[in-house]
Amino acid sequence: MFRIGASALFAPRFVVPTTVEFQNRFPEVEIDLVLSDLAADLIEQRLDVAVRIGELGADTLRVRKVGALRRVLVAAPGYLSRHGYPRRPDDLASHSCVIRTFGPEGSSWPLMLAGSEVRIPVKGNWRCNDAAAANAAVLHGAGIGLAPLWQVREDIDGGRLEMLLQEHEPPPIQVSAVWPNGSRTPVRTRYFIDMLAHRLSGERI
Repeated sequence: MFRIGASALFAPRFVVPTTVEFQNRFPEVEIDLVLSDLAADLIEQRLDVAVRIGELGADTLRVRKVGALRRVLVAAPGYLSRHGYPRRPDDLASHSCVIRTFGPEGSSWPLMLAGSEVRIPVKGNWRCNDAAAANAAVLHGAGIGLAPLWQVREDIDGGRLEMLLQEHEPPPIQVSAVWPNGSRTPVRTRYFIDMLAHRLSGERI
């Protein structure tokens, strides 16, 4: 059994295809994918490896960066036709923003100004603790949203969302593979991490 922990939203798009590729290399290994948007305790949940997004805590784990997620500001054309386009980060104060009540952003969004990351306060009448629901609210015109590109890329490509303030977009979020400390990394763990890193390197994320 090879137990893998990952985010419930991220896993179907990127981790699941990697597990199928992994089983082609190790057909005798059973996969047990454990999904949660909370940082799993690898020892308690008996995970061989976990995929984590964002800053890591002070865990005594082995870590390897496997990718980076671009974050973008987006809004629906209908919202922009009613309220106009923000031309600079300070303009967000006069817009309705869709607030994600989980994660590090919340009501202050990290945007780049003159080469430095600055927290810009935002407000809005629509907030949610789920990424997919927040993205849907933006798509239906509730306001401006901040989301990882991979979550909204299809709607951008289809013209249903527009990207905003691209010159000020936040730094990418790191994607890491973490696994328990040990004298040697197991072969199958190393193969899985290599496969995931290769897959993410070929994606527009």
